[in-house]
Amino acid sequence: MQAQTDGLLLGYNAASEGKLTMEELYVLNADGEVPELMTIYAESVNEAGRRFRFSRKSGNSFVSSLFRKYHTRSVKQVWLEKLAHEHCSAMLKLVKDEEGDIQDLLVGHTTWDDYSEMVRIFKSYSFEFFNNETLHAVNQTFSSYAGTLSSTDDFYLINSHLVVLETTIEILNENIYNSVLKEEKQIPDYMRIVISNRLAKNAP
Repeated sequence: MQAQTDGLLLGYNAASEGKLTMEELYVLNADGEVPELMTIYAESVNEAGRRFRFSRKSGNSFVSSLFRKYHTRSVKQVWLEKLAHEHCSAMLKLVKDEEGDIQDLLVGHTTWDDYSEMVRIFKSYSFEFFNNETLHAVNQTFSSYAGTLSSTDDFYLINSHLVVLETTIEILNENIYNSVLKEEKQIPDYMRIVISNRLAKNAP
């Protein structure tokens, strides 16, 4: 995965007048985690002014108390505002016959954002790896963007008979970040996602 990142950087810099650094390429590929990193390392922002995402689970007592801590407006006002800045939705539908036996699984995925996110590329990667005993996915097809090696929408069709998709996960408890920061070794999430897709035999 790092070799693929190195190759993308070399190819871009060979073909473009403007040069990217490896750090800039990491940030471009970390589109999904940059907002979270900004939240973690936003030392100058006070607690009440931090970025906060509100969940549909507004009936939950923990969410309600957390909501009151961060907002003075009504739940409905904040929810409508937050909804305007969300990014992904997924749909799953299990299809059964008249006897109740499973016939098919239908999936759908959509990503919405501002116009800058609409410049998309539907990519298909096919790699012949040397160690095929552990790699179950050599072909991946996914929605993506220029300069990124993963989907960042998170919609993948994989030759191991898997469909991988996501919807936005709302982090309401910022204490979760503390356990993440204790980890000494970390890799960008785009690498973890692609590696997981390649190694997985099944959904679990």
